[in-house]
Amino acid sequence: MDADRKQTGLDPAFPALDAFHGAFFVIYWINERILEYRNGEAMIRAVVFDMFETLVTLFEGRTYFGENIAADIGVDPLEFRKEWNSTEKDRSTGKYTIEEALKTVFERLGIFSEEKTELAAKKRRQALSDTFSAIPGESLQLLKKLKANGIKIGLVTNTFSDERDFIRESPLFPYFDAALISFEQGICKPDRELFRRVTELLDVSPGECLYVGDGGSGELYAAREAGMHPLQCTWFHERAFEPHIPCRLLDEFEHADHPFDVLDHLSFGKAARGNIVLVGMPASGKSTVGIILAKILGMDFIDSDILLQQREGKKLREIIESEGVDGFLKCEEETLLSINVTDTVIATGGSAVYSEKAMHYLKRRSDICYLEVSKEELVKRLDDIKQRGVVLRKNEDLDGMFAARKALYEKYADVTVSEKGRTLEKTVQEVLRQTKNAARKRKLPAGKRQGGGV
Repeated sequence: MDADRKQTGLDPAFPALDAFHGAFFVIYWINERILEYRNGEAMIRAVVFDMFETLVTLFEGRTYFGENIAADIGVDPLEFRKEWNSTEKDRSTGKYTIEEALKTVFERLGIFSEEKTELAAKKRRQALSDTFSAIPGESLQLLKKLKANGIKIGLVTNTFSDERDFIRESPLFPYFDAALISFEQGICKPDRELFRRVTELLDVSPGECLYVGDGGSGELYAAREAGMHPLQCTWFHERAFEPHIPCRLLDEFEHADHPFDVLDHLSFGKAARGNIVLVGMPASGKSTVGIILAKILGMDFIDSDILLQQREGKKLREIIESEGVDGFLKCEEETLLSINVTDTVIATGGSAVYSEKAMHYLKRRSDICYLEVSKEELVKRLDDIKQRGVVLRKNEDLDGMFAARKALYEKYADVTVSEKGRTLEKTVQEVLRQTKNAARKRKLPAGKRQGGGV
């Protein structure tokens, strides 16, 4: 970048965030996490799966839901569903077996009989038999591929007693290095304790885990809060029907449309997850937007200016003073070319676009997003240009810098997000929307790119 940050590291573009975010020393901590990467590949050591609508689907063969039970026993489906749903947590956490839950509900409705309980339990098991007799070949192949590549496999699932029995007897079960079944654990998703327990059993850190699920029970949010990398699987999404759709598509999470897409999120996959590179004028908010993007997407974050300062052992302004503008740009280029990561949001310095070599290198596996601010807004944000250490070439004033850089930002950008009239939240949302749409046009999930490079 061009400017020395104050010691707090706060981005001047969004001063209203100061009290909320505090000092941006967190950027240094996130940069340290990049040391966990080898040869530019994320060290994912474990994949933790949900079960239903992830590895298997309940919408295969015979289905037997609440309305089906109500029809068999002759009660109003809404009345039955109300009572049945009230027992869900107790069914999930081991307080009731499926037979005990049915008996409890039937007694509340005043219709209990052993025959009705046995009938409903039997038909549930028949439907589950259809589910587990039709385990997709891709699910088994995926687990085999993960095992073959030394990846640990975990299971975190909300299940009732009959579902637990089928899971343990299924050909999927031997692949799990750790299986946390809510009926046995006494807690259920989205309780973060389940995610802590599974990482402990797998002997990995949360950051080394990819969590794959359809999104039901708030699992993706819980996985993200636990420090994992959440991935919403969508391959069974079209099977579900109302009122049993477990989760809508969630735009804030990356999607996997086929089981084998999971491999693209691992270091050994042929395709590696790509980056989002933010470019723009000094004080355009690249660092602020970048760190929030990284948090939302479960990606890592690099501020290339901080990386430059770490490499040179000097503040940005001191590099300019000692090396001159050309020397500074050379150091900046070398820093950008040294970045060899995937699955990372990279906030670049405002002058990064002066290096054609560095920009082409970044574009090889990144979406380049230009955060656009007007010249009038730039003047308001910059205050004292010299004090901020903005890189100005010989005989160049602010107008000349703005015109030259604007042309370069537009040249290299895959998407452009104007900050005019947008709050920080709206700016971040627009970056998410545009980068996702750009990736879809290439028929690739957001954040993924083929080929080598950064």
